[in-house]
This record gives sequence, structure tokens and C-alpha cells, in this order.
Amino acid sequence: MRFLHRLLWLALLPLAAYSQSRLPPCQGEWSRSYWNNCQGVQPLTGGDVYVGEFRGDKRNGQGSLTFAGGNKYVGEFRDGSFHGQGTFFFLADGPSRGDRYEGEFRDGKRNGQGSYIHADGSRYVGDYREDRRHGRGMFLFTNGNRYVGEYRDGKRNGQGTLTFASGDSYVGEFKDGNYDGQGTYLFASGTRYVGEFRDDKFHGLGIEYARDGSVSRQGRWAAGSLVQAQALDPRRYPIPVDGRAAGATSLDAGRAERDRLAAQAEAERQRRQELEAQLEAERRRRVEAESRRGSDEGQSSGTGFLVAPGLLITNQHVVADCQRINVVSPDGRRAARVIDSDDLIDLALLRVSGLSGPVAPIRRVGSVRLGEPAYAFGFPLTGLLSEGGNFTTGVVSGLRGLRDAANQIQISTPVQPGNSGGAVVDSSGGVIGVVVAKLNASEVSRVTGDIPQNVNFAVSLQTLVQFLRKNGVSTSSVERGASLDTAQLADMLRSFSHRVDCSAPPTAATPTPPRGPGAGAAAQAPNTALWLLNRASESIFRVFVSSTDSKDWGEDWLGQSTLSTGERYKLEPSADQGCLFDVRVEYRSGRSEEKRNQDFCSLSELAFEGQRAR
Repeated sequence: MRFLHRLLWLALLPLAAYSQSRLPPCQGEWSRSYWNNCQGVQPLTGGDVYVGEFRGDKRNGQGSLTFAGGNKYVGEFRDGSFHGQGTFFFLADGPSRGDRYEGEFRDGKRNGQGSYIHADGSRYVGDYREDRRHGRGMFLFTNGNRYVGEYRDGKRNGQGTLTFASGDSYVGEFKDGNYDGQGTYLFASGTRYVGEFRDDKFHGLGIEYARDGSVSRQGRWAAGSLVQAQALDPRRYPIPVDGRAAGATSLDAGRAERDRLAAQAEAERQRRQELEAQLEAERRRRVEAESRRGSDEGQSSGTGFLVAPGLLITNQHVVADCQRINVVSPDGRRAARVIDSDDLIDLALLRVSGLSGPVAPIRRVGSVRLGEPAYAFGFPLTGLLSEGGNFTTGVVSGLRGLRDAANQIQISTPVQPGNSGGAVVDSSGGVIGVVVAKLNASEVSRVTGDIPQNVNFAVSLQTLVQFLRKNGVSTSSVERGASLDTAQLADMLRSFSHRVDCSAPPTAATPTPPRGPGAGAAAQAPNTALWLLNRASESIFRVFVSSTDSKDWGEDWLGQSTLSTGERYKLEPSADQGCLFDVRVEYRSGRSEEKRNQDFCSLSELAFEGQRAR
């Protein structure tokens, strides 16, 4: 009974392990920041994603780790490993698909009390060591059989009781899952065998008792058959108490408790499914929040590709209303300006001085075929996914776009926010379109009740060529050539694709006051807001701003936040202090950098390069 109470405790305890985190969101990019006492999203090598709590820049506390193959863990972490109470979902293809483990972990493995539920409904509840069943446990089979007893190295080893749905039962010693050693087998008919077993059969010395308790046969047995009759001492092989197998009394007494435990476990399963749905919704919310990181400050990004030296194609909506446009390449950032844009077809042509490199080959117009492969490369979800870009595959699923638009094609190639403006190419690397949009699955589901799968759109090849010709950009049309392997295509796409960053003006900025003669006392208060940009190779941990006339740096503007490389932070000191301010930043390494006598009324951005850090 004590063991059954331990199992009941195990079924109830994991609920406490999945409480929602109350820690604040982590600041900055996980790979460039020191995350401590916060919650964030951490993409890992190979496509795994962790969502949860961090302490000491490691996964510590409550979290969820989703593996690229499909498996998922939800529960407690310590120093980056599963440690504490948690649930592991086996969702990847393989023999364990659909299984689930709920219980204790230590150092990334199942250690302690746990419950393993198989996809077919069978389950084990008991002790684990190093990912194996080890200690006391109970296994419930789908056919109604159940085992309660000892395990070692994943198998039944030691003393145990195996009860069959037919009414038979065995109580005794097990080895490697089989009856082996001294034991008793009670048949549903009331007859029983008491003696030695090997490999699930009567083997050795033993006595067979009739239903009335009299001896039927006795002697030496082999492979289930009596091979030598001889008299044995009944005291060595006694009739079990009350004519039943030893241990059956306690088994029957505990059956109601086990049934209650099974019902409790099923209720727990349903509650955990609901909780898992809540955790998944929270994960999606965080991912969406990360993908919009900086958008409240007027920051967004997309993708573009070279069509000629210094000329880049992207979407019009990527560069619309931008105060500044920067093109990010492996060799640095370059300012860009719009030469022409067309919001009807959603294309824009950018001039980027000094940007050279491979130019995208353009496929011959009119040769795109329904069902042919379509590949895309872009920079989706900046700050969450790989900064080196992402490569996806699909097919041309329609030769017209949304609402039968003739200037678009439909593709099944997966795209995300940030892919906009990227090239879509065929199997030989020729451009056949420009990524422009994806169908809003949630809205379509709300209207139709069905969730669309991989419905995305690209500006058509013909529309792209016409736009380039209008701007005098000459391209040499290429025929569909020999197919390249996907690794070659990914390298090719990456070579002519570039990230496009847009800095929009603050939506509620104070108008710049008149500064020349005649401004007078009636002029508006000066606008002292500007963006502090971290261009150093390390994170900024503290920022101080003070009037040039002041001798006190004051309080740290960042507080608990961190400003990673490439990120910016809005500074807006009081206009009552004038326009001239001194700024000091302190880096993660402990070095610092200062800029004196900065005119906040005329500057829109103040960059720190880390070159004069000390």
C-alpha cells in the first residue's frame, strides 16, 4: 500500500511544475546578451527552440524545449538540462511516436519517480534510473494484465506479481522479464504450481496442487513438463495462504486503489493536454513578439536581391515610409535609397552604393510551369531565427495569385515576416518571382472553418521583368538549366540575397523647433529625442545621459535591460536641460565609452562603435 501511495503522489505532483512564469522578458538577442532572471526564446543549433526561464545565462527554471524532429519537453530545467519535474512528448517518427513520460528528471535523463504512457494506452508507473525502469514499479497492459514489482535495467528483475486478465497470476522471482527462480503460478481454475521456474516455464523442483489442495504431481520439471516424479517436502513448497497465490491478498486489496490511480492518471492526462495547449499558445505569442521586436520603435526588416551591381529589388511595403534604409551584407551595412517603387505591384528598386557581388539570373518570361520546384531564401523573424538567413523549399502551386491576380503566382514554399522581397528561384537557380505575401491562416480559418496550409504568394516573373525594363535595368534572360542540389541552391541564393532594414520615423515625435534667427521665446520646446545605436561588437549594459553642464551622470537608463549589437534604444532627456548632453555607455566586458557635447536637438541617431572604449 505504501508503494501505491507513492504512485498517487507521483500523479499529482507534476501539476505544480507547470505554473506560468512571472519573470520579465529577456532583453536583447540571446546569443549576444547575458540573460538572467528573465524569460525568453532561444533558437538552438539544428532547429530546436527553447521557450522559458533563464538564470545565469542558462536555461534554469520552467521552460519548453521543442526539437526540430518533433519531440518536446515541458518542465523544469537546471544548467541547460532537464532537471526536476517535467513531461517529455515523443512526437518524432519512430517506434516511440505518441508515447509520453511524466515525472522526475536529473541531468537530462529520466531519474526518480515517473510515469511512461505508451501510444497504445499501456503505461508504467514507478522508479527510473538513467532513462531506464529501475526499482519498484507497476505496468498496466492494454489487455488488462498488470505487473507490480521490481525492475532492473529496464526489465522485470527481482520479486514481482504478474496478474492476467484471464484470472491467472504469477508471484515470485523474475529475471530479464521472465519467470526465473522460486515462484507460484495460480490458474483461474484453482490449480496451482509451487516451485522453480526458468524462462516462463516450470523448471526444476516443484509441486502441482489440485483445486482442493491435494498434491497432483510433484518432482523434477523441465520446460513445463514433469520429467521425474519424486516426493518433495511440502514445507518447502507450501500451499499458499487461503488457497491463493502468495501476495494475491494484498493485490486484491490494492486493486481498487490502483483503479482509482488509473482514473486519476487519465484526468491528469486531460488536464495536461489543456495545459500543453496553453503553453503552445504562449510560445506562439512570444515568437510573434520576438518577430516584431523593435517594431514599436519604428524598426522593421525584409529581404532583397541584386539584379545589377549596386541595384537591389525588394517589396514596396518593405521600404515604405522609411526614414532610413540600410542593406545588411556579410561585409557590413550600407545606406540605400529608393530609385522607383510601385505599390500596385509591390516592388521597389534600391540604389546601394558599393554593393557588389553575384547578380541573380532572371528566368525567361513565360516559361514558369505549374508544379515545378520553387525555392526561397530570406531573413525572416529577425532576432529570433538565424542571422545568416533561411532557405525553404516548395513548388509553384498556382500561376495566378490571390483573387486570380495576374501579377502574382502562388507557391507552397514556407515564408515568414522578413521574407518579403526575397527571390523565388527554380531548380537551376533562375529567378521566377519575388516573395510578397502569405495567406492569413487565422482569418481564413475564422471565415471558412478550415486552416490553409502553405498558401503563399510571389510577384510574377513577367511583372518583375517589366518593372526592371521600365527602370532601364537590363537583364539577360536564362533558360531553365540543369538542376542543382539543394545545398548548391542555398549557397547560390545566399550569395545574391541581402537583408533590408527600415527605420521609420517615431510616430509621435515632437516637431523640430525653429533654430535660426527669429525663433524667439514663442518657439516650441526643442525635441531632444534620439536613438542610441550599439555598433560595437559586444552588448551595452548601462547607459548614462547628463546635461553637459552637470557633474553627475545620474541613473542608468537601461535598468535591467541589455542593448545587443545592432540594437537601438530611445533616449529623450528633459528639454528643460537644453540641447547639449554627454552620453556614457558601459559594455559587458567592463569597458566604457563616452561622447561629449552632443546636440540632441539636431541629431536623430548617436552610434557607439566601441573603438574608444576603455
